[in-house]
Amino acid sequence: MFVPIVIYGTHVWRRRLGWVAGYCPICRMAQRFRLFKVQVVRHFFYLPIAPGRTAGHEVRCQRCGQTMETLIDTYPDVTRDRHLPIEQLIDLTCPTVWEQLEERQAMYERYCLGVMSADERDALLAEPLRLIEPELDARASGLHSDRWTTPFALAAVGGAVYLTYYAGHLPRHVRQEAGWALALSSIVIIALLVSGDARRYAKRKLLPRIAPALAAYQPTRHDIKTILDRFRRRGLTVGKRLRPRDVMAAVGRVPEEG
Repeated sequence: MFVPIVIYGTHVWRRRLGWVAGYCPICRMAQRFRLFKVQVVRHFFYLPIAPGRTAGHEVRCQRCGQTMETLIDTYPDVTRDRHLPIEQLIDLTCPTVWEQLEERQAMYERYCLGVMSADERDALLAEPLRLIEPELDARASGLHSDRWTTPFALAAVGGAVYLTYYAGHLPRHVRQEAGWALALSSIVIIALLVSGDARRYAKRKLLPRIAPALAAYQPTRHDIKTILDRFRRRGLTVGKRLRPRDVMAAVGRVPEEG
């Protein structure tokens, strides 16, 4: 009997609107951003079947790749010219960037002079970690394979094929016992690898991105642990998946300024 499979649901779609300027807290300078309109659309076999509702807007820094939520009203204009000089792009799309740059520079000078408050420094250290929360949460919510899970999965399939077609010389009970042992061990190992995928992804992709912004304010392991504990109590994936030693290892690999 033929049972048709229908794939229907919603999908998040990002529509490119153009280019704007903005202050990137990861790069700690004014950068060129690509502006997106985020829509949730209904699909049938992954083909849109109805106009989507607008879920918000995002910008993606073209230097570091960090994506951040934004308000469309922030930008008086949007340009399609991606090669527009950054100074002109700021004046055209977001003149307030100049004020943000001055404010951030003043904050960094207070830190260098040792007159920055502990709360202000804590907020600056927490900001980069909070910015990677959506990306890390999306990674943790899905099922992904990487350079660790894929080889184990292929090895498990290869072992099953061998026991099925090429191990006929072995007694039947040996093949059955080996098959069960292979299946159970494969399930356990792959489950452990999949559960740790988000942390490996953060160590490989996310922490190297934000490490320079953290290193600028010379965090200690206690600083990072305090922030991650606070995020974990709030139920954030960053607090659940990251370890202070992972963050500090990434910070330690950042070349010293100057």
